[in-house]
Amino acid sequence: MSCSRGCRRHGQYGMICYKSHSLQAHLLEIPACLGHRIVHHLDGRACLGGIRLEGREEDLMRLYYITDRKQLRDDELLAVIGRALSAGVDLVQIREKDLTAHELFELTKAAMRLPNPESAKILVNARADVALAAGAHGVHLPAHSMPVAEIRRVSPPRFLVAVSCHSVGEVRAAASEAADFAVFGPVFETASKASYGPPQGLDKLAQACRAVPIPVLALGGLGLANAADCLAAGAAGIAGISVFQRGGDLDAVTAALRATRR
Repeated sequence: MSCSRGCRRHGQYGMICYKSHSLQAHLLEIPACLGHRIVHHLDGRACLGGIRLEGREEDLMRLYYITDRKQLRDDELLAVIGRALSAGVDLVQIREKDLTAHELFELTKAAMRLPNPESAKILVNARADVALAAGAHGVHLPAHSMPVAEIRRVSPPRFLVAVSCHSVGEVRAAASEAADFAVFGPVFETASKASYGPPQGLDKLAQACRAVPIPVLALGGLGLANAADCLAAGAAGIAGISVFQRGGDLDAVTAALRATRR
């Protein structure tokens, strides 16, 4: 079985034609019928209500929770995502790199079904195919991933594309490709980002924020003690794992962060 461009689709699982051979996802563990969900996105029938990190007060802290279930107890992740949504984070990135495509799809679908009183946006790390199939609000691309333009070709107008950046040059590149926002780091010392080299520091963060018109969020070693410094450097907000997963009373942590002003 093939599409008009010759993409083969066989049995229950296989290749989905995304109308652009630059981004053909091999959904080997997702039923091929889910490709119809993606086609609905492409045809504009599945408007996702994007966020451009605007519409709030300009000096208000934006909060981006990044998941890591390996830091949690078994089967606790969905409950923590639910608490983060209830606490009022702006964005959630499902970053579970070791899951199969099918497992990631199921997790994303479950997260999308959670109560979301503040209309936070849920993104999937790296896997645009899974994000589209599961109806997520966007994808978060690692540094040196596929071009943002390739995602734009196969996604609805309000589908978010975020990019991880580890230098001012990478932030400029993300902006030039029309990413919705960049996440810059590590700003401070953190074990989880040790592989990216020494911390960039507040001066480099400020340079990155001044260099581009898109919002830049700070990542790496962030918490209540230094969030205000990041805002002062020009960051639109902070992203992190531990500050949301290990912060105790998440409602109180989120409220305290949200109260941080430039």
